[in-house]
Amino acid sequence: MGSVQSVRAGDMTATVTPSGAITRRQADMGDGISAGESRTPPQSMSGWHHHGDHTIYFHVAEGRLRVEWGPGGKESAELSAGDFWTIPPNTIHREGNPGTEEQRLVGFFVGSGPVVVNVGGPEA
Repeated sequence: MGSVQSVRAGDMTATVTPSGAITRRQADMGDGISAGESRTPPQSMSGWHHHGDHTIYFHVAEGRLRVEWGPGGKESAELSAGDFWTIPPNTIHREGNPGTEEQRLVGFFVGSGPVVVNVGGPEA
């Protein structure tokens, strides 16, 4: 029989995106799964990145989300609180907060290797 695993908010690893816009906290849950939370101030956008060999699953807990991907970054979606989204491994994208209030995302990363790989942008 297994046991319950808990991770306290204060025990999560905190990072700030290179743009300084997004604050991320993450916890390794074992078996190739990490849990994370990110907060983005209004009118802010991350830099282009991918999540290596991880598939990511996120929930928009508060605020609004804009995610961009695809050739030249021309594909996009806008989501609101209560919505979910997923991104396959190695998909170059960026996300931001087009709203007027702080955005909070809660998600899971399933895979191995680095969780965030910053890149210059998607291919045209």
